[in-house]
Amino acid sequence: MRTEEHHAIHRKDYRPNDYRIDEIALTFELDMGKTRVTAISEVMRQGAADAPLVLNGEFFTFVSAAINGRALTDGEYKRDEKSLTLSNLPERFTLHVVTEFSPAENTALSGLYKAGEIFCTQCEAEGFRRITYFLDRPDNLAIYTTRIEADKKKYPVLLSNGNLVESGDLPNGRHFAVRSPAISSHWSAAISACCATPSPPCPAARSTLRSMSSMATNRTSLMRWIR
Repeated sequence: MRTEEHHAIHRKDYRPNDYRIDEIALTFELDMGKTRVTAISEVMRQGAADAPLVLNGEFFTFVSAAINGRALTDGEYKRDEKSLTLSNLPERFTLHVVTEFSPAENTALSGLYKAGEIFCTQCEAEGFRRITYFLDRPDNLAIYTTRIEADKKKYPVLLSNGNLVESGDLPNGRHFAVRSPAISSHWSAAISACCATPSPPCPAARSTLRSMSSMATNRTSLMRWIR
């Protein structure tokens, strides 16, 4: 059930972002009680040299952040309930962010949540910020690579947008699948089809899979961005 209050964003208030994220690699270590997400983003500054990077993020536990492999200390970033702000940044860098949350406790039907016996995601229009810190706005296009890890017996089917590039078994009865689009993907479409389901799929899973198969990789959703 959704409880957040929505506010319209008007065109007159729009300004280009000072940074862009060209590529992002996501690893989902799926667990109903505590899922861990590792996001590795390739970031480039396109604004003033002293501009801070403000990333959207909410309703998860922040674990760590690093720039170019160096872990950030508490005094090197600012966080509040809805954002992560980084300053004194190089022109190009790799940002590594780790977050955790419980899909079973997510009743907002936004972000990564439990639907029957499956994991699924809803990232349009601003659900991706419930998964990790990101430039969660429709004018940032990026190439997504998604790795999903889950219990093989419970969730033998692992799906996300993009082509399957690698899969295999992991210790402790888990397995993984890696998918990556060949072209730039819309901010919400590339990860909005992360799904882990039992086999054979239950009715809820079949409905989700039908929706995923009909979803265009570059579908654009502006929703609350009012023109």
